[in-house]
Amino acid sequence: MITSDQVIPLKEILTPAQSILVILAPDATFDQIAAATALYFSLQAAGKQVSLVSPSEVSRVQPMGRQVLQGVEVIQTKLGNKDLSVSFDYVPEAVDKVSYHIDEETQRFHLIIKPQRGSPPLDEKSVQFEYTGAEADILFLIGVHSLESLEHLYFGYEQLYQNTTSIVLHSFEPSIGNIKLSTGDMSCLSEGMSGFLQYSDLPIPSEAATNLLVAIEEVTDGFQSLTTTAETFEKVAFLLRNGARRSKKMPQEKPQVQINSQKVQLNGPTVQNNLKPSKKNGFVPSSKKKVGDLSHQPSDFTVGARG
Repeated sequence: MITSDQVIPLKEILTPAQSILVILAPDATFDQIAAATALYFSLQAAGKQVSLVSPSEVSRVQPMGRQVLQGVEVIQTKLGNKDLSVSFDYVPEAVDKVSYHIDEETQRFHLIIKPQRGSPPLDEKSVQFEYTGAEADILFLIGVHSLESLEHLYFGYEQLYQNTTSIVLHSFEPSIGNIKLSTGDMSCLSEGMSGFLQYSDLPIPSEAATNLLVAIEEVTDGFQSLTTTAETFEKVAFLLRNGARRSKKMPQEKPQVQINSQKVQLNGPTVQNNLKPSKKNGFVPSSKKKVGDLSHQPSDFTVGARG
């Protein structure tokens, strides 16, 4: 369980931090995505420079009848956010001298690549721009159990992970991270993230509260799961007070079965149909036998005494 005693000391590193990276596990679950996007919204509302990244593409997963999580579109698959890199197809004769100048009037930076005398210039269509390098004051790892599993988000950036304070939120206590927050005795990561945001005094915009509430509802099957505890409902109340909007689950179509080419709709525990008993449709009416002066109806169970 994530307690105030665990989170309150983290304010000392959260308050001065300006640049924060939130990193998702590969093939993240709906619960993990909800927790990560909620943290992103909260840190952004606190005025932090925050990036949300994942080693794999994240689709807009929507549980049956529930709303789509907000913020999924901001998830990036590249970690670099520091240096602007300009690359192009290299032709030796096309690169003789590289210089730059700044136009004071327009305040534009000009990079000039001069080819060798008599050679054609670089093909502008081959020029590519991308961000490389990364730096952060804090790393949040959501559902990550090993750094190697992050693949291209880790390899080449080992120094970043070694030199930066990392906070890991997982359903168990992993071997990585400087600060480890386990939600093993809670219904889900989103419940744990609710507690983290509550105790850290970070702002909780309605988008963050809604994402967490949707995930808790989904994971606990509308609070019917045995993992739902009193603490779960306390976090739900906290989220609702912070603007969370409940998602109304759409009614599912009642299943139908087919009996002798006729559809029968299942309505709760009973089966309703208008079939008339006949040998044609497979229902044979029960027969009545007259015993003495009594009309006897055979049943499935007959209890009697002999003697």
